[in-house]
Amino acid sequence: MKTKSFILFSVVFILAIVLLFLPRRAIDILPNKNEVESVSIKKDNEKVQSTDKDIISNIIDNIENARKTFRSSINDQPLENHFITIVFTRDNEQTDTFYLYQSKNDYFLEKPYEGIYRISQEIEENIISLFNSLSNR
Repeated sequence: MKTKSFILFSVVFILAIVLLFLPRRAIDILPNKNEVESVSIKKDNEKVQSTDKDIISNIIDNIENARKTFRSSINDQPLENHFITIVFTRDNEQTDTFYLYQSKNDYFLEKPYEGIYRISQEIEENIISLFNSLSNR
């Protein structure tokens, strides 16, 4: 019996290691960088906007590293009190809205009704830094 348990444990352990090192897919909810005309970021009551393609690419590159969670997005906005709103406006006037927030010690990116993604604190800090640099212009 111990041998069967050991074999089962070994198989599960090896599968976990393989899954851990598989390359992550880029999240598929992001707009195409070439189609985005502008980005606006709102934090608290302050809003900044940019049409600079480098800034747009920087933001998209940062949030491309988000990892899908098992949590569902079922609201228009996160239930957290404090969040950052990021809105990409495409050349056809279509918008993509994302919310960035902290819940307990984790950081998340949420696209309403489409998914909740885990991000690193570094990504959140990069977005806030971009926001601050745009608001100081």
